[in-house]
Amino acid sequence: RKMQDYLAALEAQNSELILQNTSLEAQNLTLRTAQNKIIERQFELTTQNDALKRQNQALLGQLNDAKTYQSDVMTQNKELMAQHKQITSSHKELTTQNKQLRESLKLSESQILKLTKQLSEVQDQPPTPSMTQHDEQELLDLIDSKDKLIETLEQTVTKMRESLSMLNV
Repeated sequence: RKMQDYLAALEAQNSELILQNTSLEAQNLTLRTAQNKIIERQFELTTQNDALKRQNQALLGQLNDAKTYQSDVMTQNKELMAQHKQITSSHKELTTQNKQLRESLKLSESQILKLTKQLSEVQDQPPTPSMTQHDEQELLDLIDSKDKLIETLEQTVTKMRESLSMLNV
């Protein structure tokens, strides 16, 4: 009887161990499935990481290109600023020259008016009876030289006006 009890106990223990073994095999299968999923996820993450590294390298290249472009733009900006400064300086000089030409033109016009008035006054006066023929010739020569001077001044004024109109354009 003891033997039967012992055998029954061993069979019960064997059944229990078989159940535990089956349970452990099921857990082992579940763990292997989980492990395979983790390995697959790790592979996916490694693939994504590699893609992100390549994308990062491409972005670094683009950033370097942008920095180079920015540097070029800054250099061009400095050159344009220098050109602007030169143009502004030239504009000031031309404005000053324009003002000087206008003043010179006004002075020339004033001189022409003055000489025209003087000539008119001289021409309107009758010759003095005490004038000799030689004096009269000198006076006529003087009048001719004034006429030539007036004509020259008028031409100068015309040229100055043309220069002014060109400067104003």
